[in-house]
Amino acid sequence: MTNIVKNTPEKRTIPILDDADRKLISYLQEDGRMSFVKLAALMGVTEGTIRRKYKKLVKDGALKITAISNPYAIGFDAPAFIGINVERRLLENVAEKLAQMPEVQFVAVTTGIYEIIIQVISYSNKNLYDLIMKIGGLEGIQNTHTFLMLNIYKHSWKFIS
Repeated sequence: MTNIVKNTPEKRTIPILDDADRKLISYLQEDGRMSFVKLAALMGVTEGTIRRKYKKLVKDGALKITAISNPYAIGFDAPAFIGINVERRLLENVAEKLAQMPEVQFVAVTTGIYEIIIQVISYSNKNLYDLIMKIGGLEGIQNTHTFLMLNIYKHSWKFIS
């Protein structure tokens, strides 16, 4: 399932997080399978309070529980980042097409030398090559620069502590 997040000013809503919301998110970032009962005990509130806060955070798009896997441990031997230069008039179109590709794990429009940065997972160098050729063939792509990940030392999406 693709989770496309658009943070354009006209579509962005910023959920108001209180200290308890931040604490709940922090615990779930450590263990996304932690029970509401355990969370309630850790936070000194009722299970119902945790359930309500959790449902609201999910509904508001502030929280999504998912697994983070090590690509090497599950057979993907060629994960990579790709910097992409794109014709500006086609930037959003290209970003949306990239976001729909199953091999693409992350898409961001950026500042700097690349208009778009993506993270991809590939089973092999040949699979990565085929993906690079597919991406390079999209209308609006001017060039790509691929950075093969040789080893991963940290893979986390934790940003609330």
